[in-house]
Amino acid sequence: MKSILILILLTTVAFADSGSGSNAGSAAGVGSSSGSGSDAGSGAANAGSNTPPAADYPMPAGVKPTQVCLDEMDKDPAFADYILRRTEQKLNEKLDRDRVQKDLCVVYDHTQAAEHVAKNERHVIIAYVAMWLVAAGFVLYLWRKQQALKHELATLRNDLDAATKDGK
Repeated sequence: MKSILILILLTTVAFADSGSGSNAGSAAGVGSSSGSGSDAGSGAANAGSNTPPAADYPMPAGVKPTQVCLDEMDKDPAFADYILRRTEQKLNEKLDRDRVQKDLCVVYDHTQAAEHVAKNERHVIIAYVAMWLVAAGFVLYLWRKQQALKHELATLRNDLDAATKDGK
């Protein structure tokens, strides 16, 4: 878990805070190299601030900033805690930005859809009118069919009555 956070740290905090690639290692590789109590205390005092404590030495040529950072984190637990807190803070800020961006996109899409429906209101009204006309036509058709059936039933009754009177 710590190694994942360290990798994330190196891509977000160290390089984002420093602004240049060569100083990124010295900014990331901060902390106490001697491990004395006063240096550890200063690391803990700066743990709540937004900037890491100053480096005790310049970055030697050919040394990877990643390894320097890992070595310093192994030496100074306060620095390691600072790095982890800072990494979590940066990740939470990025997640918050992503969530806000996603929410803004959803709001924009819904607004565009509402405007589209509002502009095409005439089509909606025409569709409702067409549906009502179809429904009214169907009811009229059923009514006429029922009237025709009633008329046919009356005719059949009359024919039946006439046939029964003639047969007696």
